[in-house]
Amino acid sequence: GYKLKYVVSSTYTPDAVDYERNDRLMFEQKGVITDLAQARKYILVAKQNNVHFIFVLQEHDIFCPWAKKRKNGSRMTLEEWCEKEGFDYCYEGHELEFRNSERYKWLIENFGAGCGTLRDQLAREESKFKTNKTQ
Repeated sequence: GYKLKYVVSSTYTPDAVDYERNDRLMFEQKGVITDLAQARKYILVAKQNNVHFIFVLQEHDIFCPWAKKRKNGSRMTLEEWCEKEGFDYCYEGHELEFRNSERYKWLIENFGAGCGTLRDQLAREESKFKTNKTQ
């Protein structure tokens, strides 16, 4: 039989963006990622837009309710999920400390290097969309 591809288009608005130093760095306040669809959203937004998430977690060791239990009975935490997916995280009340860290300085200088700003990328995409729509 036929295999037909389809794409579902959606938009996402981050909680905060570092507009001044690197607008490809997104901050997301999180108590919990409630389901696998929400977890995938962050992965897809990051990959498809070349952005990097820094999750600001409310507490330590929050379990991912959608993750299967391990053989030893433990469950994946948000910290482990962030590390697995290549995202950074810090905790509420420690955002300034993270923004002053060597890791964050490295992200500012290196994440998305050579891609230009996200603002310019989005403007080019919008312009392309308008051009295609009028043809």
